[in-house]
Amino acid sequence: PIYCATGCSNHEPGSFYGSAEFNEIWDGQGIYFTRNFNYTGSALFENNLAVRNGRNGINIDHSTGFYRIRIRNNTLFENGVTSTTTDGKGLGVSGCSGGPIRVTNNIIVATSGEALQMRVLSTGTHAGYNVIYGGSINSGFNTYGNIFADPLFVDPQLSDFHLTFNSPARDAANQFFPEADFDETFRPKGPASDIGAFEY
Repeated sequence: PIYCATGCSNHEPGSFYGSAEFNEIWDGQGIYFTRNFNYTGSALFENNLAVRNGRNGINIDHSTGFYRIRIRNNTLFENGVTSTTTDGKGLGVSGCSGGPIRVTNNIIVATSGEALQMRVLSTGTHAGYNVIYGGSINSGFNTYGNIFADPLFVDPQLSDFHLTFNSPARDAANQFFPEADFDETFRPKGPASDIGAFEY
């Protein structure tokens, strides 16, 4: 997993949890970005693949100083698989009350729990043009253009998360997408870019 934390406060399970000083991994995050109180720049998370992590695929919390946060074109598959986990999710953003947060063009597949959780956020936060399959999403933020369907990967059991021809993610992204995908293939290849980390 990737952990990034500064300015730790007294937060369970300890004041150094999620930081470089905390030398144990308790819950198996894919990308965990937390307790960044004084950073006032932007954060961009794109073209990541997070598969079957114990707790979350991408989780960003307790970070209040950001000018803006963008989470786009990631593929998150069946995260939150540890039996001891009660709040695992595909993608979560909470306690981030700085600038606007945009969650777009992601594929989130969940077997249970929350596929997408967003709470205690700045005004103007929204999630759009994501493919969400399984699990649930919490309310309280703006959503638009999301597709609730099987993304139709080539073979997820063999870790092939490329899209098939009939995938609803094909040509379905909004106009804000990375120049290239996870494989460094330039986007778009069709009339519009594809949702997720891989361009068809």
